[in-house]
Amino acid sequence: MSLNHQRLSLAATTRPPQRTPRKRLRSNENLPRVDVLVTCCGEPVEIILDTVRAACALDYPASRFRVRLLDDGGSIELRNAIMKLNTKWTHLSYHTRGKQSGKSFAKAGNLNYALFSLQTEDPPEFCTVVDADSILMPEFLRATLPHLLEDPEAALLTTRQYFYNLPRGDPLSQSRAYFYTCENTELDLLGHALDAGSGAVFRRNAILDAGGYPTYSFSEDWQLSLILRGLGKRTTQVQEVLQFGLVPTSLAGHLKQRNRWHIGHSQQISLLFPSVSKEIPENLRWDIALGGLSIMAGLVAYSVGFVALPFLLVSDGGFISAGSAFEVKIQLILAIAHVASAWAYDWARSAHAGVPFAPFAHAENSWLAAGKFD
Repeated sequence: MSLNHQRLSLAATTRPPQRTPRKRLRSNENLPRVDVLVTCCGEPVEIILDTVRAACALDYPASRFRVRLLDDGGSIELRNAIMKLNTKWTHLSYHTRGKQSGKSFAKAGNLNYALFSLQTEDPPEFCTVVDADSILMPEFLRATLPHLLEDPEAALLTTRQYFYNLPRGDPLSQSRAYFYTCENTELDLLGHALDAGSGAVFRRNAILDAGGYPTYSFSEDWQLSLILRGLGKRTTQVQEVLQFGLVPTSLAGHLKQRNRWHIGHSQQISLLFPSVSKEIPENLRWDIALGGLSIMAGLVAYSVGFVALPFLLVSDGGFISAGSAFEVKIQLILAIAHVASAWAYDWARSAHAGVPFAPFAHAENSWLAAGKFD
């Protein structure tokens, strides 16, 4: 339970705890134009094609949206498959920067290629970003766009990720339910929701004004949210079930995914150097960098505790440093009070968010802390 979490909860409770209502665009007239950007880089072709088919079949006039597959893998097989699908869905197109090597900026570079190169002619008003393995529900655009159309100050809307291959009981907390239902819900109340993956919808001009997707970190979506917040833009979240994706199917894959996310957070610290992302205002660079330092400090604290605990348990010096039985009782009372307050804090957050989750859910992935320094 970090001080930052407590401050966030306190700030959020100053706003009425209300769920974002479901909204729908009903008309087919005067609808905004949208580009659906599907990013991929070497994923299995059939998985990518399932995503593309779902995107092409959205309940939205085909004349008002385009599906653009952005292939950083430069796959000839995939290009041919997309050309074949184009005979059925003429609003579908294939694009690639070619196979990338050197300083290509990964997914951020792929998206910036679309924003600054592909869309220079006939640009859309809105864009949505879809991962290669995320299936959009047919109502996706009609359910997300109203939130942005009714709030001119909102630059980006993020949607909760759901998964169709989640193991029973979710033993590794791969659903990230605590993040979406508690942490991001509280951020949403403040207009600062974090974009944490596939299914984001944004105003194209707002992202261009922010300099496009940031290239200093692997977690380009998360970092973009921080930049938009620093520039005074609103970012929002909807909990509605609007997409289904895939989680890693092995422990090694899960660890690799989480490590990549935290490498992205550690890369925030690079903003302390003036040569990195000069277009970001200095005060905002410091804010983002210090946030990265805070996240890494938390991982270090967990790691030190996990490493030290077994040695303390077997040491001759005694696990509890106390000179008398009375001091032991005092320490025991304080320990119980600490655990009880942590439980009460999580219960209060659960009640405020309106979603039940297990006590100490904020520490559900703490056991991975040491591995994130590999």
